[in-house]
Amino acid sequence: GTSTIGDRKAIVEWMKSWRVKDAVTCKWCGGTFRGIECHADHVIPLKLDGPHALENLAISCAPCNRKKNKKHPDDFTLVD
Repeated sequence: GTSTIGDRKAIVEWMKSWRVKDAVTCKWCGGTFRGIECHADHVIPLKLDGPHALENLAISCAPCNRKKNKKHPDDFTLVD
């Protein structure tokens, strides 16, 4: 699959805006983390043809991002 690429400049600006914060919220677990500790997660994974675009990006803590990996959000739960 070829993913759509959105406004690269807007994506970079969005990432810069939260990476420097002392407290951001993970989309998946709702936990609070330092921005530098978090990842930009593709809500619909690129592997599932989700776009690399602002509307498909969310802040994710590292453990949630690793656990979600390439799953569709409908198939992702925090508990096994």
